[in-house]
Amino acid sequence: MNRFLLIAALTLECRPAPRPRLAAMSPPYRVHTSITFELPDSGGLLANGEPVDTSKVEGLLREVFAARQPEQRAVFVIDNPRRAWTEIESIRSIARRAGGEALDAELSGRLPLQGFRVIKVDSVR
Repeated sequence: MNRFLLIAALTLECRPAPRPRLAAMSPPYRVHTSITFELPDSGGLLANGEPVDTSKVEGLLREVFAARQPEQRAVFVIDNPRRAWTEIESIRSIARRAGGEALDAELSGRLPLQGFRVIKVDSVR
């Protein structure tokens, strides 16, 4: 019996801690349009699907947030478990320094649409 308890205790201690998550969008935030950051497997950072220099993120967010009410100063982050959590923390810290907040895109229902196509005005009749 003691042997079983020892094995069970060792097994529980060897499990990695669950990955932290950013918060989901909730009051006071009311964001309709925003920047969604992604951390691709290949490295770097994407903002709304476009590569962005990480050294310019804070300036970009300050510019975007300046024109918004406080409850609209949020960005969304698509977590990538293959990337270090410290990279997510960095985005959150930058957003806070710029006067806003970083929120979990998935928990907030803000994952980008996949497989959609753009319909040009002249092609619809």
